[in-house]
Amino acid sequence: MKLPACPIALLALALQRGAFGARIRNASALAPKLAAPLANGTLVAHSEGQGQDVNADEAVASVGNGSAFGQDEWVLSQHDQLTDQPASPYFLDLGAFDGRDCSNTYQLEKHGWHGVCVEPMPHDFSMRQCQLVEKVLFDGSEVQFRACPGQLAGVSNESIGNNKWAAHQARCPLRSFQSITATELLSSISAPPVIDYVSLDIEGAELTLLTDWPVAQHCVRLWTIEHNNESPRKEQIGNWLTGQGCTVTDKLGKKGKPVDFWASCTC
Repeated sequence: MKLPACPIALLALALQRGAFGARIRNASALAPKLAAPLANGTLVAHSEGQGQDVNADEAVASVGNGSAFGQDEWVLSQHDQLTDQPASPYFLDLGAFDGRDCSNTYQLEKHGWHGVCVEPMPHDFSMRQCQLVEKVLFDGSEVQFRACPGQLAGVSNESIGNNKWAAHQARCPLRSFQSITATELLSSISAPPVIDYVSLDIEGAELTLLTDWPVAQHCVRLWTIEHNNESPRKEQIGNWLTGQGCTVTDKLGKKGKPVDFWASCTC
């Protein structure tokens, strides 16, 4: 049994706690594919990730060090290159799940960042300083949410179409949530006009959130967005980012397969 480091680690923890009895199988491999760049931005070549395969016995020891593929290190490095660095940079962690394990923002707080973590089923945020918003991000409608343990929880694929983990999510119980849009979230938390970093990982619903993003009111300097190499969502997310004038890297995860877009934008 092999899955990406963070999901397998957290699922192993869930199994230990008796939260999930089903056997997890390998998902089908998806062929690597680059989204086409648009004129306003740049989509650059694949970049090697730091992820690796681990088995269930190794999983528990692998969690607790922040990002799965070095997202936090990249954000800190990119931000250090800015000439107009704010004293306390601001982040949004959308689909935060766990306060520390595989978190893209846990290490940022240690470097003086502050922000908001959004997660309808949060786990272990006791050591975090971020404002925690327990909401489902989608289109503002009432949605069915797959209440899976670990990082596979998300809006039911009946609403978003198939995603890489659909077969696993189908085994999880459904819960009804009133979702909120990006516009509603940003208004409710009084987000600043310039947001230094957004981590977006909401299991296939990323494009729905982006299409509602009020770009004229809230510019984002750095994005990491999970796409899991799922077409056509991957191409559409890439086109949205390059349409904002961002420079986009298609980041590789385990076994050289693309998993995320990392984007640097001018605000």
